[in-house]
Amino acid sequence: MTPMPNSIISSSPAWNPSSRTPVATPDLDLTGPSIEVGQQLVMQCSHVVHPLLDLQLVGKQFKVVANGRNFKQKEIVVGIALISGQLSIQHNKYKTSESLSPKWVSLKHPNPKHDNGLLVIIQGEHCGKHVRQIHHWFENEQVKMILAIINRMDGTADTLTGEQLELDAGKLCVSSETADEKKKNDTLMTALHEEAHKTCAK
Repeated sequence: MTPMPNSIISSSPAWNPSSRTPVATPDLDLTGPSIEVGQQLVMQCSHVVHPLLDLQLVGKQFKVVANGRNFKQKEIVVGIALISGQLSIQHNKYKTSESLSPKWVSLKHPNPKHDNGLLVIIQGEHCGKHVRQIHHWFENEQVKMILAIINRMDGTADTLTGEQLELDAGKLCVSSETADEKKKNDTLMTALHEEAHKTCAK
C-alpha cells in the first residue's frame, strides 16, 4: 500500500529576508568550523541544539509556539535562515526579521485527526520535504500517518511527486500557507483522499 520512496527532493520557495533587517541573537549555541559550500558558508555543528536548526530546513517555514521575550505561548510562523554562516530561527515582525532563541521555540506537530494542510518532515532521510496527509490509523496506541510528498512551486499550485511515506507525527512540523496557496491547492489531495476512504471501507 505504501510505495518505497526514491530520492526526489521537493522544492519550495526560499525564506527571503533580503527586504528585512535580521536581528542578531547571542542565544544560538552553534559550534564548530565553517566550511565553504559553493558560495555559501555553512556552519558544522558539533551537535543539534534544536530540531529546526538543520541545513535541510533552510528556506522552510513552520508554525511554532513561542514562549520568551514578548511571546507567551503564542503561535507564530518562523523560517530557518543562514546568517553569517550560522543557522537561525527567524520571525517576521513588521518590516524586519528578528532572530529567536531556540529555547523559546516549541514545535507544532500535526494532529492527524485535524491537520490536512502543509507539513514538513524534520527528521530522517527525507528531512526538508513538504508533505500532505492522505490518511492515518492507530497502531499499538501510536498514530501512523500516510503522507504524499509534494513539490512546492513559487506562484503556482503544488504538484504530487507520486511518492508516499509512512511516518509518525513526531517527525513532522506544521508549515504555513497563505490564503491564495490554500485556494490553489484545494483539490490537490482529493483523489488520494477518496482512494484512501474506499480502501479503509473494505
